[in-house]
Amino acid sequence: MSNSTNGKFLRGIMLSSPVLVIAAVSIIFSVSVALEGKIDSSPTGSTSNNTQQVDNNEPADNTPSGEPIIILVAAETLYSQFISPGEINPEQYYTNKTIKVRGKIADFVYGSAPNSCWISLKTDLDNGANIICYFGNYVIKPGADIEIGMEIAITGTCMGMTNGKITFVGSSTEDIEFIPYDQNIEA
Repeated sequence: MSNSTNGKFLRGIMLSSPVLVIAAVSIIFSVSVALEGKIDSSPTGSTSNNTQQVDNNEPADNTPSGEPIIILVAAETLYSQFISPGEINPEQYYTNKTIKVRGKIADFVYGSAPNSCWISLKTDLDNGANIICYFGNYVIKPGADIEIGMEIAITGTCMGMTNGKITFVGSSTEDIEFIPYDQNIEA
């Protein structure tokens, strides 16, 4: 190589090296932030919360980092996926996962002992209410605003289906006021 060609080559590298350094730093920073879990890998780029809505036969799963996704699903959809699984295994996708189920109240009991307070949700017109949500050591506050047919969202751990009923434990809702169970309170 001649001195003239060698000089042009070196000048070209010198002029492009700041761009290469900036690109390398950007890539390293992006990877480190992603590994810290600060970037959501969702296709929409949304980082607002850890929820995923299920309204078809493709149930959600947990994130790779192990953080549970709260699966949003209508009572009717959840029940239909358990009775007609299709390509999915609802026991595998829903059991022991945090689910937020939305539906209409079919029945409820204020409860007078731990784990005796429950709300059932309508699942279809023929079979009535097949999702039962238990509230652990919490009971519906006497006089709370609750009525049959009221639309409600309940979050809990799905325990799967037994005898035609889908059971949720450790349930909670922001739609109705609850109080801790107290043996001195009558329901």
